[in-house]
Amino acid sequence: MARRTELFALAVIVCGLALSALAHLPRSPAQTRPVQQRAMARATAPASDAALRALRQAQPLDLNRAGAADLELLPGVGPALAQRIVRHREQHGAFTHIEALGQVRGIGPKTLARLRPLIAIASDPVPARASPQ
Repeated sequence: MARRTELFALAVIVCGLALSALAHLPRSPAQTRPVQQRAMARATAPASDAALRALRQAQPLDLNRAGAADLELLPGVGPALAQRIVRHREQHGAFTHIEALGQVRGIGPKTLARLRPLIAIASDPVPARASPQ
């Protein structure tokens, strides 16, 4: 029994070393290109000062005024989901209540519950086309 335990421990160590070696292999240019493109996209569309200030002061982000870069500041919202939120707002008009965010593909009940304390709907929604992106 002790022999099996030693062999198992040795197998775990060997697997760990193999994974470590694989992680340190250089990536091909095709693998790094999407990462660089995402970094460039974020660099060209900075979040607005108002959104940064609101989140720093623990104030909710206005869902109808936030651009895609502002929405990316929210936890679990990446570039694609932020674009889908903005696109939904452009196609269907301003959000009238927070639960309407659940109509956006990729936002389920758990994501909505996580975002609810961080977002708000202003009492005077702006037209969908006037929102900054």
